[in-house]
Amino acid sequence: MERRLAVLSLFLIIHLQYIAANVVNINFAGMMAQDTDKQRINTRSVVYQVDNKPFEGYVATPQELTGKHPALLVVHGWEGVNADTNRRADDMARLGYVALAVDMYGQGVRPETREERGAQAGAVRGNVTLLKQRMDGALAYLWSLPYVRSSAIAAQGYCFGGSVVLQWAFTGAPVRGVVSFHGSLGQLDSTTADLVTANIMIANGQQDTSVPFEDVVRVQTALVEADKTYTLHQYGGARHCFTYVHARGATGNCVYDEQADLRSHAHMEQFYKDLELW
Repeated sequence: MERRLAVLSLFLIIHLQYIAANVVNINFAGMMAQDTDKQRINTRSVVYQVDNKPFEGYVATPQELTGKHPALLVVHGWEGVNADTNRRADDMARLGYVALAVDMYGQGVRPETREERGAQAGAVRGNVTLLKQRMDGALAYLWSLPYVRSSAIAAQGYCFGGSVVLQWAFTGAPVRGVVSFHGSLGQLDSTTADLVTANIMIANGQQDTSVPFEDVVRVQTALVEADKTYTLHQYGGARHCFTYVHARGATGNCVYDEQADLRSHAHMEQFYKDLELW
């Protein structure tokens, strides 16, 4: 009876979060790091091996690499590693992190059509063993860099990448935290929530039709019952792709939302500070 009441209470709290997300309108732009605080960076393409296969990512680092730095795995959307992924890695390097834009498909695999992208993304998300192997391989490469503090690593992903970092967390990913931006929740195996060791942040568009309310309840219930640490941010009015600048002015469910983009990344920066990566 007590467990049923706890789950019912959680359901009511989530429902109130949805209502609040739809009416609260706050400008978080001032929370973002100012340009004057950001660092100059160095960038380069890198090829690393996973299961004897080449994967081509992108590394962004602060120009001044003194001592060990916290590091981030940045996971692309279903398009594969591209300018958007690299831009996010650059942004984090300017804040002092070493950032690796992870390649989840393999060197030279950059799907162009919706059908190709769906096939590549589905092959990874539908095979948790493969997903874990590729994320573990990217982490091993990051660990190999002499200027990375191996105990201060987190992962963030966008769309397909958001679902990837969550699935990885549910396999027991050995990182301090993961952040999912508009990632799907439907593929998460809630029965493995007890394996989670990373803190989790989920940034979700409240009007994203690809993330049903039932999935939000299911995942939160699993994390609560497993006594795991997580944070859920719902952004009122935001749909899927709300961090994708190239979707500005689009119609349908994939639409850029500048305020949700700024707010979610401000929340992410605070999340990393709370993890004490520095």
